Amino acid sequence: MRSYLLAGFLAALACPTNGLVFKDKIKQTIDGSTLSLLHDAQDATSVQFGTAPNPDSESWEFNTEGFADDEAVITPVDSSKTLVCEQGSPCHLDPAGPRIPIRVTRVDEKNPIFTFQDISSSLYLSRTPDLHLELSDVQDESIYFTLEAIHDLAVRSYRNLNHERNGPFWEVMYGYW
Repeated sequence: MRSYLLAGFLAALACPTNGLVFKDKIKQTIDGSTLSLLHDAQDATSVQFGTAPNPDSESWEFNTEGFADDEAVITPVDSSKTLVCEQGSPCHLDPAGPRIPIRVTRVDEKNPIFTFQDISSSLYLSRTPDLHLELSDVQDESIYFTLEAIHDLAVRSYRNLNHERNGPFWEVMYGYW
């Protein structure tokens, strides 16, 4: 009996912690003003930094299901359109919703500051001077983003997934949840 309990305990510890969905606002401080990354900014597929006309337009979902813990498919909270970035053009939302993950890396121990990196090209998502988002090999302040948790949505999603043992991991990993 004890060997079965030990085997079950070891199996539970060996399970990867991917499969979580968390919801955040993506922000940057630009010339002293904090702006959010907005979806559906100019049309149904555009993304751009600005001031949110309504809270839904600045809410993003990060879904790690099926990917490594530092990789997530990014979509608007209220849509299945996927954030897609291709070199040489602004990032946009793809209505077909392909599951293309982006590497999400925390770069500050105390604050929820992250970089987003295209996995295939290793280029960073970067804010452009006209407040759009694009892939770039530049590594300046334009590649650092603050994630602000949307607590009511994040908690609901966390409970729906029923990954209770993953909670402390995300608290340590992201430190703001």
